[in-house]
Amino acid sequence: MTECVPVPVDPTGETVTGRTTRLNITMDTTLVAAIDSVTSNRSAWL
Repeated sequence: MTECVPVPVDPTGETVTGRTTRLNITMDTTLVAAIDSVTSNRSAWL
């Protein structure tokens, strides 16, 4: 049998890995939205 490596779990009950992934996705979305607004502003000036 293969041993399962224990994943650190927050008191909230979700794994740290899952929370980090969701945080990264949120940051990516925010970054994309910011780049989009900058791009549309720039094209409006042209």
